Amino acid sequence: MSQNIFDEMKGELDALKADEESRREATGQWSLLYDLSDLLNSRHLDLARIFETILDRAISLTRADRGFLMLDGEIRHARDRQGKHLAPDDFEFSRTVVDGVVAREDLLFIPNIAAAPRVASSQSVHALNIRSVMCAPLKVMVRSGPLPPADRRRHRPGELNRILGVVYVDSERRTPPFSEDDLYIFRALANQATTVLLMATQYQESTTDALTNFPNRRQFERILEDEARLSSKNGVPFSVLLLDIEGLSSINERYGHAAGDRVLQAVAEIVRASLRSSDVAGRYGGDKIGLVLPETDPAGAVTLGRRLAAQVADSHLLERPGRVQIRIGAASYPGDADNVRDLIPRADQALFRAKTAREERVETWTKRLARSTGRTDRLAGILTGEPGRDYRNILMLLESINAVNSELDLEKLLVRVVDIMIELTRAERGILLLSGDERAGAAPGLRRRVARARGRPALAPP
Repeated sequence: MSQNIFDEMKGELDALKADEESRREATGQWSLLYDLSDLLNSRHLDLARIFETILDRAISLTRADRGFLMLDGEIRHARDRQGKHLAPDDFEFSRTVVDGVVAREDLLFIPNIAAAPRVASSQSVHALNIRSVMCAPLKVMVRSGPLPPADRRRHRPGELNRILGVVYVDSERRTPPFSEDDLYIFRALANQATTVLLMATQYQESTTDALTNFPNRRQFERILEDEARLSSKNGVPFSVLLLDIEGLSSINERYGHAAGDRVLQAVAEIVRASLRSSDVAGRYGGDKIGLVLPETDPAGAVTLGRRLAAQVADSHLLERPGRVQIRIGAASYPGDADNVRDLIPRADQALFRAKTAREERVETWTKRLARSTGRTDRLAGILTGEPGRDYRNILMLLESINAVNSELDLEKLLVRVVDIMIELTRAERGILLLSGDERAGAAPGLRRRVARARGRPALAPP
C-alpha cells in the first residue's frame, strides 16, 4: 500500500517537473520572440546583437555547452553556455559536421555521437570529445521544385537553395543527450535566424551606403525628421553638420576613383571614431557627409566640427603628396530653422561660406547668409534620395539638355523647356516671362513669352 502511494507521489512529482520544463521552454521561446521584435524595431538595426541573442537562446534552450553562427564561410559569433564571447579564430569545431550540412542542405541531429560511426570516426569530432551535436543550414529557396505538367518545358527544373550560413551547437558532457524537443526548438531558431538575416540584409542594403557603411541620404533624412520630432517633444535642441571633402573630384580624376574611395572611407572612419552613441552620420552626396547631433547646441557643433577638420588635415590620407581637408557647415534646430526641411539647406549655405573662406573651415548659419550666400548642392531638389523620383527628375534633366542641344526654333525650345519644368516640379501650369523688346518705343519690364498648362495646349492671354 505504502509503495503504491510512493509511486503515485513520484508520478505526480514527475508530471509537475515535466510541466515546469514545458513552461520553461515556452517562456524561453516567447522571451526570444520578444527580444528579437525589440531589436528589429530599434532605431539602428544591430545585426550583431540580434545574432548573439539567437545564439545565446539556442544554447540555453537546448542546454548545449557552446555554439556558433557562421555566415559566408566565416564564424561571426561564437558563445558558450555562460554567454561568454569566444574568439572565432580560436573556436575549434567539427568541419565534417558543417561541410556535411552545407552539402546536404539539411539539418544534422546527432543526440549520441557514439551511435553514428561515420561522424564519430571523424578526427575533429574525436579530438573535441563531442558527444552530441546539432547543426542547421540557414537557407533561402531561390527556386521551388518541379513545375506543374502544363508549365514544364523540355527539362524539369529542380529545387534551388542559397545557403547563407549555419547555426551550430554541441555538447561535450551532456547527459541525457539532445532530445526531439531540442531538435524542434533548434530548427525553429534556425528558421528565425534565416528570416532575420534576410530582413536585415534587405533593410541594410536599402538604407546603407555601401562605401562608408553610413545611412544613405534618404535614411539620413528620415533620421533627421525623427530627431526633429523628439526635439520638439522634449524641448531640447539638436544640430546638423554638413561635411565636404575638398578636391575629391580632383583626386578621382588625377589618381583614379579607387584612390577617391579610399579617401572617403578614411574620412568616414575619422568621423565614426568621433561620434557619440546617439550621434548619426550619413552619406549625403558624392563628397558630402551629414551628421545629426542630438542635444547639441551651435557651440557644441562647432567644437566637434573644428576637431574633425583638424583630425582630417593632420591625417595622411593620400598615398601621394598632398593633404586632404574638409569644410563644414553647421545649423541648429529650432534656433536656425522652424521647419526641419530648412535645416540641411541652411547647413549647406554655411558650408558654402566655409568653402569660400581662407582660414575658417567651420561656419555656422546666420540670417545674413540666407540673403547673400549660395548653396554647394547644385542638384538640390533634383536628387531627393527617393529612387523613383530621382530617376524621373534625371530623365527630365537629360531631356532638357537634349532639347537645348537639338532644337533650332527658339519658340519651340522655350515651349519645350516650360513643359519639362511643369513635369519636373509636378505643377499644374507654368509661365515664362522675358524682358521686353529693346526697340524704340517698347514698354520696359517683363513680357509673357510662353504660358502652358499640364497636358493642355498654350494658355490664352489674360
